[in-house]
Amino acid sequence: MQKLKDLYQTDQGVHCQFSSLANVVNYYNPNIKSSNLFFNGGYFKTHYRFEEGQGLSDIRLTNEFGKIYKKFFLKNQIKNQIIEYQENEDEFRNYIKNEVDSFRPVLVAVMTNYLNYSSSYQTGYTNKHFIVILDVTKNGYIISDCFVPTHPSSLFVGEIEKEVFWNAFSAFKKTIISLESEKISNLQATNNKKFHIESNNFEDEELSIFANDLRRLPELFSEKEIYEQIPSLCFKIQFDSIIPARKMLLKAFDEYPSGVGTVYKEKVQEFIYRWQNIVYILIKISRRLSQQSLNTLNESVLSLLEDEKRFFKSVMEEN
Repeated sequence: MQKLKDLYQTDQGVHCQFSSLANVVNYYNPNIKSSNLFFNGGYFKTHYRFEEGQGLSDIRLTNEFGKIYKKFFLKNQIKNQIIEYQENEDEFRNYIKNEVDSFRPVLVAVMTNYLNYSSSYQTGYTNKHFIVILDVTKNGYIISDCFVPTHPSSLFVGEIEKEVFWNAFSAFKKTIISLESEKISNLQATNNKKFHIESNNFEDEELSIFANDLRRLPELFSEKEIYEQIPSLCFKIQFDSIIPARKMLLKAFDEYPSGVGTVYKEKVQEFIYRWQNIVYILIKISRRLSQQSLNTLNESVLSLLEDEKRFFKSVMEEN
């Protein structure tokens, strides 16, 4: 007899929340792909937050990825709820068993430092992360993690022990995202020949400020703090904000029907490579501080932002 875990497909993700939701939506309706969600939402803009006097670890680089699926669901009148589970572990296991036996995957939030199936989660840093539960076993759960932050990104589908999961789940408010599965199943995909990108999602003012603050690192932080905290900042660039947004766009172009977007893919891939190179250079600089190297890095980021701005403007003009 087939089970949910046999039917559910884990597609390699580019961001844990967005990609996990895209996989769940695609499970309920194979006609709805991540590109349908992306081009309906289009939230690409990166926010940068830092105030004088804060530590380097307080720097915030975030995107509005969570708004992508919310806008898609709102447009299609699909209810989605964020539930903070209040019951004990035994009742939770009963709840999950009922859901997966009814062929409904369960999307949950966890804290990464409790997860033990990848060394990438044992770095000393912790982040909120999303995974999908596919089955209940005697000793734990079968989960789908479509975005493990390795180089390159990888995925994990397998068993996680009860205690490990419960600790990771409890560390972030025991959060579940519940979806209206029947309505998703009945949706019709809108495979238009053109796509819509909202112009205000490509503004780069905040990233320009970020680029200028990179040049000021020795002025703002001690050499010790730069050495210790730059890897965390690079993680945010690589896995949580700038690069995932461009990977989402690349994946959306790749999925879009009739070859729409094919001419853009090479350019987006170039931008991803250049951002990855900036991460690499930033790590090197943190090991051997040099104002000249930081000035060069600043110029590289500003040049990249200008190239992206021109590219996105041309895409919007054509569509």
